[in-house]
Amino acid sequence: VAEQQKALETQRLKQAEASDAELDARANLRTVNSELDRLKEFDWTRYQQARQVDPMGADEAWNYIQHLKGQKADLEGTIGKATQERTQAAQQDLAKRVEQTTSEATKIIPGLKAEAVAGKINELVSFAQSEGIPEQVLKDMWSPTLLKLLHRAQVGHLAMQKQATAAPKPAVQQPTLVPLEKVAGKSTP
Repeated sequence: VAEQQKALETQRLKQAEASDAELDARANLRTVNSELDRLKEFDWTRYQQARQVDPMGADEAWNYIQHLKGQKADLEGTIGKATQERTQAAQQDLAKRVEQTTSEATKIIPGLKAEAVAGKINELVSFAQSEGIPEQVLKDMWSPTLLKLLHRAQVGHLAMQKQATAAPKPAVQQPTLVPLEKVAGKSTP
């Protein structure tokens, strides 16, 4: 357990560093893009005109623009790589959780046979989606615990449907009451 906790902590630190690096790259890209927007009017024609007046200044500006374009490409590559790594890690995590859930499904759902696991899981996923749970939420939260909750929810739903469609019980007929006749009595002192 200690080794697993240490490995998880190391992984979290690496993810935090990667996130910080990606955030820095995004901030730098925003700066580079704003600088390129500021200089967008300085195209090849303007550069040629500026070279006739101030060749060194024009070359310096042109080289600066080329440097910014190179930085932009590098930053976009860094961000793309980070996004790709994050996507791969998420896919691997989901695959691991699906495998774990599939292997525990027969323990979670009473009477479920190993060959019917995939069909039952698909049925529960369809049930969850029919109840308004988005696919991404299911992917993010997929675990044996969620499978257990979905199974219990489906069982409860089916029981409620069965109860609602069950034949109504015949009402017990109450005997009809007939009003009593008033009988006048004769009283003697």
